[in-house]
Amino acid sequence: MAKRYRTLKLQIILYTIGVMSKTKLKPTKKPDFGDFPAPHQYLADDVRELRALLDMTQDRFAKLLGISKIAVVRWESSTDQANPVPPPVCRLFDVIRRNPSNYINSLGK
Repeated sequence: MAKRYRTLKLQIILYTIGVMSKTKLKPTKKPDFGDFPAPHQYLADDVRELRALLDMTQDRFAKLLGISKIAVVRWESSTDQANPVPPPVCRLFDVIRRNPSNYINSLGK
């Protein structure tokens, strides 16, 4: 139940910042950021740096995002762009990077 709750909470956050559709809470086919700037494209070093900023293990970081640890491992070890971080997650990373402690506190932890 806790994992489902975290995943739903992530979906609601992604819907709130405009990268998920309202009808089914599924990612939109092609992100349309309108007049907003596109999110930063996170490369392997960026993901590791963000996780270190939060002082989390790969497993804990994956649980924060409601995803598998394998996804985090792939993002952090990708030397090419075979496993890019999806734009909706990049947008969330931008939000987290701006103020990590406020983001964690907003989750009730």
